[in-house]
Amino acid sequence: MQELATAVQFELGIPIVLFNDASYTAVKDEQARSYGRRFIAVDLVNPDFQHLAEAYRISAVRVTSPDMLAEEISAALGRSLPTLIEVPIEFPV
Repeated sequence: MQELATAVQFELGIPIVLFNDASYTAVKDEQARSYGRRFIAVDLVNPDFQHLAEAYRISAVRVTSPDMLAEEISAALGRSLPTLIEVPIEFPV
């Protein structure tokens, strides 16, 4: 959040791409391999990032494909404030 606040404060028209898997992925992956997919303390409770961007009065979008991601990055580069681009990722079952 601090980085987002700084980007807004200094009017940095940059795309901020957030790959959101709601977990500590590297640790979760290791637990999956080493402990038979028994997980502890790796899943996160995240805020609604779309609402968080709205609170900062900046654009936000959730994308679901590589084409959408490319399109939104291009659009973000044309804005005078940051754009939050959220990419939801599912951990393999």
